[in-house]
Amino acid sequence: MATNVLAIVLNAHRFENSFFYSLSVDFLSYFSSNFYRHSMENQDTPNSGNINQQFNQQFGQPPLGYQVLPNSTAVLVLGIISIVGCFCYGLVGVVTSIVALVLAGKATALYTQNPGMYSEASFKNMKAGKVCAIIGLCLSALCLISMIIYICVLGAAFSTIPWSTIR
Repeated sequence: MATNVLAIVLNAHRFENSFFYSLSVDFLSYFSSNFYRHSMENQDTPNSGNINQQFNQQFGQPPLGYQVLPNSTAVLVLGIISIVGCFCYGLVGVVTSIVALVLAGKATALYTQNPGMYSEASFKNMKAGKVCAIIGLCLSALCLISMIIYICVLGAAFSTIPWSTIR
């Protein structure tokens, strides 16, 4: 199919007798036949049914017998929002990072009580969210402090202006 499309395109430009036409047709026919043969060979491998199981164990659902740590995803999402929210005058970032840190503390206490009950992936998500929340809290605090200093400096500058003489 790809060789036919290339042949039509090259034929439209009158290159059918050139060296590049024959080279590209040979390359595409070799590539497409080897790709098809390779995909057919790998279809009946003994591990082909286990690919979904391996993917779910690594990224998706926890293995059998394990549970997802409660609020681990919420901690991660709130931690990321706290980093982004630090640019909203620092208030959004401070609130979301404090909520994320409280939820992370509760999840850590649950995990330390019974670590064999929860999956390691959910604990790592919770730790990553906690780190993001700490970073978001620091950035939001800096943003909030800088806004307070800016307002104080601006207020001091406006207080020195003689408003009674301006008409």
